[in-house]
This record gives sequence, C-alpha cells and structure tokens, in this order.
Amino acid sequence: MKQIIIFLSFITLSSGAFSQSEDIYQDSLNWKKAIGEASGAAWEFVDANPDLPNVLIVGNSISIGYTPYVRENLKGIANLYRIPENGGETRKGVGKMKFWLSETEWDIIHFNFGFRSSRNKRSFAVSNRTSAFIKQLSICSKKVSR
Repeated sequence: MKQIIIFLSFITLSSGAFSQSEDIYQDSLNWKKAIGEASGAAWEFVDANPDLPNVLIVGNSISIGYTPYVRENLKGIANLYRIPENGGETRKGVGKMKFWLSETEWDIIHFNFGFRSSRNKRSFAVSNRTSAFIKQLSICSKKVSR
C-alpha cells in the first residue's frame, strides 16, 4: 500500500463532461477534456513512467507558473502532474477534490492553493477567515486520505 504525503503551503498563489471514474491523468483524451481551452507547459499531458512515484500539485495561479520548472527538475525522479484548472479558493477544493484526485494512485500531493480564502472579506474578522481557511484545508485533506 502506498503512503500519501500531504504538504500544505500557504501561499497565494476547466473541466469537460465525463464520469468521475475516468482517470483524467492517465488518458490523454480525458486530460484534454479536463483542461478545456487551457494551454501552455503547465497543461501538457504527462507520459508517465510506471516505475516512478506520482506527484500531484493541487494549486492555483502561482502553481501554474512553477509547474513546468518543477516538472523539469523532477524529470526521471517523479511523474509530476497538476490539477486541470486553477484551484482557486479552498471551498472550490472541497467541492472538486474527488474529481482532481481522479483514479491515479498518488505518492505525494502538494497543496498550494486557497490562501485567497482568507483575504479581505468584509463580513469576517481575520481570525475567522484564517479559521475557515484551515477548516476547509482540513476537509480537503480528509478527502485525500479516504
């Protein structure tokens, strides 16, 4: 049984119609449906080496920028994937985590999204926004460990 390591990073940093059971990371057609009109190095399909560990970046706009560099640096060490869209705020992750995880067996999942969840919201004090952010990340991590 593989162990999943979750790394939470608190940095500020579209899908097509198909069933949850179709793996978006292992089939290039499903990947193209998932990314929609997105283009660029972060959105390239990963031709995975089955002998290497699988790493998933769950991130927002900042991670889109660094994904190609991390992928290049991990070449031959790990298969590096990213979710097929901008992860946005943590509440988006709560709703989409099952889809983002798809059916691939992950060795490492790197979270780098959601800090905007705690930015200036008139109705919340900073401590309430931070608590809500932590609660939503906890929900996301529980979905990963199931």
